[in-house]
Amino acid sequence: MTNYPTLLGAGGHYSDASKTYPAGNYYCNVGLGRCPMFTGQFMTESWVTQTVRVPATGIISYLSWGLDTAFHAGLTLALNVNSSSSSLAVFIGAAMTGLVTNNNSTDNITVDDGYQLDFVANASAANSDYTGGFYCISARFDSTDSTVGSAQIIAAVGPSLIYPGAELKYVSFLGILGNPMLVDADPTESNQRFKCLADGTWQNMACYVETNEFNRTTFIYNRVNGSDGSMAISIPAGTGGYVEDTSGASDSVSYDDLLDYVFVAPDSGNGDSLKMIWLGAQFVATNPALCIIGGSSGGPAPLGAGGSANFSPLFGGGEPANAGTYPQTRATGLIPYALTASHLTSHVTSADDSDYATITLLKNGRTTMLSISSGAGLTGFFTDLIDTADFTAGDTCANQITVTGESHTSVYWVSAGLLLEASA
Repeated sequence: MTNYPTLLGAGGHYSDASKTYPAGNYYCNVGLGRCPMFTGQFMTESWVTQTVRVPATGIISYLSWGLDTAFHAGLTLALNVNSSSSSLAVFIGAAMTGLVTNNNSTDNITVDDGYQLDFVANASAANSDYTGGFYCISARFDSTDSTVGSAQIIAAVGPSLIYPGAELKYVSFLGILGNPMLVDADPTESNQRFKCLADGTWQNMACYVETNEFNRTTFIYNRVNGSDGSMAISIPAGTGGYVEDTSGASDSVSYDDLLDYVFVAPDSGNGDSLKMIWLGAQFVATNPALCIIGGSSGGPAPLGAGGSANFSPLFGGGEPANAGTYPQTRATGLIPYALTASHLTSHVTSADDSDYATITLLKNGRTTMLSISSGAGLTGFFTDLIDTADFTAGDTCANQITVTGESHTSVYWVSAGLLLEASA
């Protein structure tokens, strides 16, 4: 089997001076997580560590990160392996801006089955009023096992509180965990579904629970087209930490399948809440050259017609933000290997009669032919089945969203997905 790379990463973030960053370490997931500088939520490494399961061995390389405004203190981003910082790292000096990349082959890191991975950003000094945008993180993962392609590590990331209830609660396959509008997981499954863009195997479901005040067992299942899949996690009353389905269960999924997760947290006699940091799994595409990336806002996000475009990251996270308020930086990441992008997909849950959303893939800040409109008043998943865009290592990528119509808040948008095919 020819081995191809897949993409690791985390979304970007914009800080508006309301957050104080103490000196020290900030952590994030490697599987399309949220920025380590996201409101300083992730200062405990164990919360975001993800475990490699497939393939048996691989190499991680070509790490990139950056910012658009000087931080006034040195920042170092490194790949952590089994809680130790590796040589795969980038340094951003106190006065530096822009993207910084480490593509030095001597710093490549070999990982094996069971290795625990996360990204760590270290601030050498505190910054109490930083205003600026952090780019998305990206790196590449190459299988060195000739029997299996490079698996993707994918997660939906919070933190999010899950409350007990008579109804089931749903979260997305990737992007943001929980619906920010509800401050809970979502009782409407259609809001959380993510369109699968490649045939493959969905396996090794895992999560991290920070706190658990429930006094009954909570169950989590993966979902395929509105039905429970084969994977399951049970979280006993009052317990937390890292939990993984170790049964070996998996599901074969196909292009166009709709993927998400469901929580079963009965309200009868239960406690207050469960706080989940992330929920995810690993995905092995049938065609080893393919890789799915994207982002989800966690629930329907209202976008107004006219005015500035919105931008959302495709490297994890996924909340859209208006360019008039937030820079494009937070949605922009570096592509770490040569590839062809296709099947740009948009998910719209509601739209006024004359209003529609158009998403367009940006390459190095400029629009590409990859673009799809939802159609006036239409909802659902919309995919560009015709156009492609070629990238070389070092090009940047972002998702642009514009809304056309007459209403002030006219379209509710949920997620974007993109299929990457590595060049031979």
